[in-house]
Amino acid sequence: MELIDILDEFGNKIGKTSTIKELHTSGKWHKIVGIIIYDFNNNILVQQRALKQISSPGKWDIAAAGHVNSGETEIDAIKRELFEEIGLDLEEDKVKFFMSYKKEVNNKTVNKKHLEDIYIAQIDSNCIESFNIQKDEVQQVKWISINELKEMIKNNQLLSRSNLYERLFEFLRGDENET
Repeated sequence: MELIDILDEFGNKIGKTSTIKELHTSGKWHKIVGIIIYDFNNNILVQQRALKQISSPGKWDIAAAGHVNSGETEIDAIKRELFEEIGLDLEEDKVKFFMSYKKEVNNKTVNKKHLEDIYIAQIDSNCIESFNIQKDEVQQVKWISINELKEMIKNNQLLSRSNLYERLFEFLRGDENET
């Protein structure tokens, strides 16, 4: 059973741990990490969540995301999630911090509070052929252009991460201006 550190609203550990299930019903703050993978043509790697996932089945999302286990660093969590979900073993020096934000979801089934730290890495798009997708979590992965990402957002095919996508568009436009 994975235990997750409980945090205060500022991201400080409060000295207690809990299970994911308990955290998602109790409304206690905890850490989520995610990673955006893009290639040298500014295409973005997205994954489609497995249809049997409890949360957002069939929705598309960034390359990988998940909870930071108690005692685990954020970079270790990113590397673990990438390897577990899509079989990508990414070198730590390629991973760069991108942004942080808070996300609260409170409805009939969940009451969760995430402090989300997002990282970014640039890789060669040809490595997609060597991915080993974990079918319990991921339906498929693919590279998409910025315009395709915008269309998926418009059609509500992606997990809700609006401030992340806006920041990503700014970042990739900046990269295009440097080349």
